[in-house]
Amino acid sequence: MTIQVYVENAVHPESGGFTLPLPTITEELRFWLEEIETDWSGRGIVVKDITAPSPELANALREVSPGGRGLLTELNYLAAKISGLSAEEREVFGAVLETGRYAQSVAKLINLTENLDRFDLQPAFGEKQYGEFLLDTDGNAHGEAITRLNQSDNVKDRAFAKYIEQLEKHVNKVAYGRDAVKRERGVFTKYGYLTESESHFRRFYHDSEDIPEKYRLFPEPEPAAIANDPLVKVSNTDLAALLMEMHAVGGDYTRNAKGSLQTLFGGAPDYFVLMNKMLISVIPAEELYHRNVVGHTLWQGLQATEEVKTFFFTVTEREGPRVVGSLYELDVAGLQDSLRDGSFDFTHIDAEMKDGAKRTITFEAWQAMDKIERDGIQSWVYHYDPADVTKLNTLIYTLRRVCEKNREAIAADEFLTKLNTAYMARADHPQPDMLRVARKTASDMLARGDADVYRLLPDGPEKLWPIDAVKSDGLWFANYRAFAI
Repeated sequence: MTIQVYVENAVHPESGGFTLPLPTITEELRFWLEEIETDWSGRGIVVKDITAPSPELANALREVSPGGRGLLTELNYLAAKISGLSAEEREVFGAVLETGRYAQSVAKLINLTENLDRFDLQPAFGEKQYGEFLLDTDGNAHGEAITRLNQSDNVKDRAFAKYIEQLEKHVNKVAYGRDAVKRERGVFTKYGYLTESESHFRRFYHDSEDIPEKYRLFPEPEPAAIANDPLVKVSNTDLAALLMEMHAVGGDYTRNAKGSLQTLFGGAPDYFVLMNKMLISVIPAEELYHRNVVGHTLWQGLQATEEVKTFFFTVTEREGPRVVGSLYELDVAGLQDSLRDGSFDFTHIDAEMKDGAKRTITFEAWQAMDKIERDGIQSWVYHYDPADVTKLNTLIYTLRRVCEKNREAIAADEFLTKLNTAYMARADHPQPDMLRVARKTASDMLARGDADVYRLLPDGPEKLWPIDAVKSDGLWFANYRAFAI
């Protein structure tokens, strides 16, 4: 009963997606994450579709809303729990799901796998068959007593035994089964007749904290290493070049560097840059304040993590490949407050359906639509209340002025050094006097001969050679994957 999920990079959907059978392990998942240009932390991924060979499980999972790495880990744990069931337990599991009980969430499905002993499944598929089953069972249970009566020396005992046997032949088996079903509150499924005891349904699983380590697919978040006191700014710099250097020296970000750069060249005047241990995401500033769109959804997933850092890019000039402007470091709590107070929903959508029809869908109608209805939309355009847009423009203008006035100015190189110091500190074997680079950056630099590249080992850095970047047991497959120049 393998579960399969279709996973996409929500930040850069052009990277495509992949179908992943569950349960899986972290090492297998990492290869697929690289294929869709996201990082090992799973930030920015979204589970778009869930399938299962059992129609009962497929129906239950069909109601699960798309989600990110937390949903993928929870589904992985569910798949592992199901794979550990015996053949008999799987039949009971399928029968319960057919009734619709305990199937409203992944958490309830996980708990169901631990409560199968409270259910009883009998090989009966209708009231008459169940009535016959009960009579046979009762006959077997009382067979010894009937035999004793038949063998008794007392004529009345033998006559009573024959009377009972004659009664059994004329019992209305349908009515007998129907009364039992009503009394037992049972239900017929394609697996048989299912009854449930009145004992308490035990809740073993509450949230992701209850998932054993071996079923978790992503690393735990780590505290931020960049000092937020004082907050800094880098003024009048090439933001495109600075962004690429942040990808190269600030962490394992090189896989989504192209998508970040494409967003920066999209033409917006301001951007928020969200950054944690393994992800940089560039989002047009206004999009972050628009609820129910990708950028705002990504922020909701990131804001609760302790390691998230936020920056504000404001563009002053665009000239060919140069995007000139300023970077401002932001206080995460302050941005949370700003988004909570300033975010707003769209008023309506102008949609083109897959059949070519055009529709105007209000926000309320959109909220009421199910997944099948939304899948019928080919493309759409959001519309917002002009008053909300004006309020947002004022808010962003104020943010620019406050940042310019209250940030400590530092050079781009100094800012990048701060990022890299934090990145080096997370290495297994840090070398404070060196510059740590991501694996792909190390591989590219080796291939081009840009600089001497070293692997960080327990006994100290070991110099690498260009051949290490391409041989079968090279950078990716080695045990130690921290590199520096």
